[in-house]
Amino acid sequence: MKRSIFIGLIFLAIFCEGQEKEVRVMRIRKPAAIGFYPGDRKACEDMVKGFLSEAKKVVDTKSKILIVPHAGYVYSGRAAAEAFKQIEGNDYETAIILGVPHHYPLGRPSIYLGDGYETPLGTLSIDKERAEKIAEACGLSEATEADAPEHSIEVQLPYLKVLFPNIKIVPILVGNIDLDEFDRLASAIKSVMDNKTIVIVSTDLSHYPEYEKANKVDRKTISLIENLDEMGILQREMDLCSSKIPDLSTYLCGISPTIIGLKIANLLKVKPKTLIYYNSGDTPYGEKNRVVGYTGIAFIKEGLNKEEKEELLMIAEDTMKLFVKEGKIPEISLKNPRLAERAGVFVTLEKHRSLRGCIGYIWPIKPLYQAVIENVINAAVKDYRFSPVTVDELKDIEIELSVLTPPEKVGTWTDILLGSDGIVLNVAGRQSVFLPQVAPEQGWTLPETLMHLSLKAGLDEDAYKRKDAIFEVFQAEVFSKE
Repeated sequence: MKRSIFIGLIFLAIFCEGQEKEVRVMRIRKPAAIGFYPGDRKACEDMVKGFLSEAKKVVDTKSKILIVPHAGYVYSGRAAAEAFKQIEGNDYETAIILGVPHHYPLGRPSIYLGDGYETPLGTLSIDKERAEKIAEACGLSEATEADAPEHSIEVQLPYLKVLFPNIKIVPILVGNIDLDEFDRLASAIKSVMDNKTIVIVSTDLSHYPEYEKANKVDRKTISLIENLDEMGILQREMDLCSSKIPDLSTYLCGISPTIIGLKIANLLKVKPKTLIYYNSGDTPYGEKNRVVGYTGIAFIKEGLNKEEKEELLMIAEDTMKLFVKEGKIPEISLKNPRLAERAGVFVTLEKHRSLRGCIGYIWPIKPLYQAVIENVINAAVKDYRFSPVTVDELKDIEIELSVLTPPEKVGTWTDILLGSDGIVLNVAGRQSVFLPQVAPEQGWTLPETLMHLSLKAGLDEDAYKRKDAIFEVFQAEVFSKE
């Protein structure tokens, strides 16, 4: 009898414990666009990899934004691949995807707040933290009726899954919205981005004019995008009827996502590079009398080209060797005149992967090549943290150059984009600097970075929170001989 009571109490305890634990069911959005791409896993993967293998990577800096088409893969898959090829081999962890609703009149942006999007290649998880921050900043909610049947976001996912198997996504649908909403959403998205986040703008170009007309109007649209002409794009769409182009229903089907993408580009100070253009009439499946246009565009920071980087590294290396050996500075005859433009630069010396010197100019006070010469010497023999570099060490020293954009003030430390922005902190006349790569290399969060920056300035660790703290940010193009 006692044994029965004991077993009953155990059962009751387990039952009560189970009642207290709430079972959460994952909410995964099912595919709605099978047919735009293959529903079979192998066929889908093979098609995506096939398109990517034929695409050319022409951008050697990290893209912040891509414009990608969203038609069926047999039509726009090649253009999508040209865009996605530019981010192959990078380390993105989150893609914020701006799509356009084709099936529902969406008056406010809709942000998916479930757990994931299912594809034939597997499920892509939602970056809940970023999604919730954007939703809170803009007062957004999820419009299931707009998202459930929509393809504009979904068709981007197989490419992302092939390139970045563990990438998370933030899916946002944007229809016709007020002008103020463009700014709010762009600002909210920029605020949650870091160096491992990319924005995907999903849009096709003109719809349904004949082939020659499409070529003409699409080239104009691409030109407006290349000039970041938001108002020109909007005004042109509003004047669509006056164009009198037969069967033209839109210049740009994803006009709202595109405008937001351009606003983010302005905030990040990146420029568009057009990679490809064609229309459905150029494919084996399209007709010439009724076409849709497609483009792939990558937004990048304009930097030095390969030849300019190589010359600058050669100047740095020759300077260090000659000065350490003989105390002399080499005579320079520039091949690339761009290196005579003023720019800030930091020179970092490493020996066996350990820091051996790092000094530079934050502001563009001298021609770039002269700034490199002076700071190679400074890093080699004048960095007070290290003894001067010796002749015997020269063979083991690696030089890394960080060419800087001019610093600009930001309103508050929360506006800093970790991993992308270098930071200048100034509090009561005390100043310290971190290059953009410092925080990612150390694995610091933004508050941890600012704490170390405060200490570096000889201040209390929370000095960055003071009302008189001034923040400036800059970006760096970092490269070395390797």
